[in-house]
Amino acid sequence: LLPQARKMSGELQWLLIRNTSSFLQRRKYGKKVTFTTEPNNLKSKNSYKYNTLVNKKAVAVVAAPDNKGVVLCTKKKSAQRKPATMFNRTVIRSDLRHTNKVIRKVLGTSGYRSDLI
Repeated sequence: LLPQARKMSGELQWLLIRNTSSFLQRRKYGKKVTFTTEPNNLKSKNSYKYNTLVNKKAVAVVAAPDNKGVVLCTKKKSAQRKPATMFNRTVIRSDLRHTNKVIRKVLGTSGYRSDLI
């Protein structure tokens, strides 16, 4: 493992992967737009703001495997270098109003950005 002083910042990581990521998809819709297919990217935009590979906090809401409820995935701060265990996954099986309330509460108390809530 690298010492604490040798770890790269998120900004430096973004400069390295922004044009060379394997998840990139370039499309032309009037103006040139670059999308990404990386997992847990909420908007599918190739930007530092929505990139889940370089940001310390990321969130995703996906359908549960059995289509009964949703899975809330939040990024762990302690497992940044371990992709297999990087996300906490919580299955929420309730009605839409209660699910929305639980997601807002979890993200609000964990200090996630307000644009992700």
